Amino acid sequence: MFLTVSHLFAQEANPHIDSLITLLDKIEGENKVDVLNELAKEYSRISPDKTIEYSKEAKQLAKGLGYVEGEAEATKYLATAHMYLSSFDSAFHYFNRSLEKYSAIENSAGIAACITNIGNIHSMRREYALAIEKYTKAFQIYEELENLQNTATLNRLLGIVYGNLYDHPRALTYFRKASDLATQIGNDNILAYSYNNIAITYSEMVDYESARQYYLKAIGVFEKTGNMRGVEMAKANLATTYANLKDYDNAVDYFMIVLIFPKKSMMSPGWPCTCPTSG
Repeated sequence: MFLTVSHLFAQEANPHIDSLITLLDKIEGENKVDVLNELAKEYSRISPDKTIEYSKEAKQLAKGLGYVEGEAEATKYLATAHMYLSSFDSAFHYFNRSLEKYSAIENSAGIAACITNIGNIHSMRREYALAIEKYTKAFQIYEELENLQNTATLNRLLGIVYGNLYDHPRALTYFRKASDLATQIGNDNILAYSYNNIAITYSEMVDYESARQYYLKAIGVFEKTGNMRGVEMAKANLATTYANLKDYDNAVDYFMIVLIFPKKSMMSPGWPCTCPTSG
């Protein structure tokens, strides 16, 4: 149930990154800050070290220009990189600095994004009361902004926290809200992970038949989106669920599927972007 963060993934060819790098030499001022921040964002789950490099350059340039929003964005991506590297103290520091900048210019989306990520750090540190406090505050801001994608994400994050607290009924309530909103807005990424979370919760409640049904739903949506790491994760959990149901034939079948799963699937960025770093 823990919210986990993947570290480094294989860097694949990315035309968007290539075009941004080419553009850097042709622009200056605030436009250059924006491109540097976009590069920092693109690299955040591919190479956090590159994100740190670009966000530091963007931060320095923005500060010299008095471009507060650009500096806030750069500081946020600097924090995100440290979070992916599990340098939580540094991430916490930079998210708070970014929050100060966004607050100064009354950028509600930026404020909510930083608060959400601070909540993520508290969650990963198992400081669940603080995580709930931050998630609830961010949720209220996103509701006011009518940002359904991030309200769905916040519902899922709250469900994860309550699952870690073994409050399974409340966890299910939040996961169902997340899945309902994801269905409403057509966000299959949030939907797949919400289904997987529901399945995990039912498994924790020893309701293995309900867990089986939701793992199958999650697999279907993961396959639809091409998230093969998600497919492998859900099938591995489903294998254990079949074993708990004493359906050993299906358990063995799914265990074998996972064993022969292409290794390259583990290299795809399957961790859901639960932290709305783009605001």
